[in-house]
Amino acid sequence: MKNRAVFLDRDGTLVEERGHISSIKQVKFIRGAFAALRRLHRLGLKLVIVSNQSGIARGILTEAQVEMVNRYILEELKKRRIRIDDLRYCPHHPQRGTGRFTRRCSCRKPSDGMIQKARKRLNIDTQKSYVMGDKLTDIELGRKVKSKTILVLT
Repeated sequence: MKNRAVFLDRDGTLVEERGHISSIKQVKFIRGAFAALRRLHRLGLKLVIVSNQSGIARGILTEAQVEMVNRYILEELKKRRIRIDDLRYCPHHPQRGTGRFTRRCSCRKPSDGMIQKARKRLNIDTQKSYVMGDKLTDIELGRKVKSKTILVLT
């Protein structure tokens, strides 16, 4: 039997949108996020974070900074007994920036590369799953993978 999941955007959905978050000091969880994640987990849903981090391509952030912030988020959730089953981010931007991350890719939302990798790893049925985010690209992604969509207005 395949698993159901909620694919969550990070910035603006789980933590407050603050531009490009480069430090754990900038991380502030959205009120109600912990309770909502616990409820989703109790319903038997896998929790997967999928996040565009184009600040890497643009030279605003380093991969190390994004990974440090992601580790901090996972640690804070774990302290509250919330398990994230997978976390994926896209470092690319199709036009802005320089270097190896400035290119078209299959992972930048609304492309479905991050979800497809998580789907294979966790045996997820995307048609019985949800995509939750604060941007229309999140909703477009959900439609692309035939998931139910939830637009949060944060």
